[in-house]
Amino acid sequence: MTEHETLAAHGVGEVENRELAIMMIDFAGFVAATEAHGDLRATQLAVALLDITITEACTDDDTVVKHIGDAVLCSSATATAAFAWLQRITAHLDRHLDLPAIRAGVHAGPVIGHRGDVFGGTVNIAARLCASAPPDTLAVTSKLARDATRRFQRISVAPTELKHIADPVELHLFKLPHQTTGSWSVDPVCRMRVDLTRAQHVLSGEVDLAFCSEACMRQFVEGQHR
Repeated sequence: MTEHETLAAHGVGEVENRELAIMMIDFAGFVAATEAHGDLRATQLAVALLDITITEACTDDDTVVKHIGDAVLCSSATATAAFAWLQRITAHLDRHLDLPAIRAGVHAGPVIGHRGDVFGGTVNIAARLCASAPPDTLAVTSKLARDATRRFQRISVAPTELKHIADPVELHLFKLPHQTTGSWSVDPVCRMRVDLTRAQHVLSGEVDLAFCSEACMRQFVEGQHR
């Protein structure tokens, strides 16, 4: 019995085997933003990232598969196309400094398509890579490292065990480029990016801290004195 026949026997229906590049993107610090600003603002942030990702899809092969919370799962025909899409998303986000920083994981290989969704080890690795990436960072394995170096600056390389992935991988981290001309910082409470030319709530000390709102500054000060 073939793989397709086995799936059909279990009531799965028609499936499609394809080679794709899978990209997972989410906001770094989304939970912190939700805690600080509430569910409605968190929903607005998640929808904003989804809309930007859809807007920057350039070809029919750039597909938003689904989104869960702030995470957006995408597929492209090649890793090169996925990296180009990520660059466009990053450039678009630079025009909106009132959003948190993103992180991304990209992996390529065989996937199973079913009813518009994608499944398989390639998808799992892309998701785990994204979860392993710091803010403003792309994570890939050695498989895509050479392609990534053509578009992004490598930060580090290290052997890593991804959660629930049997074999260790060599994790390559790349810095996502910024095209903003002004200065910005990250709110230490909600992890939102703050345009320093507009920030009105700044604590001066050994290190100046910028906050997106008086509420975040107050929460930070109260936490320091607990």
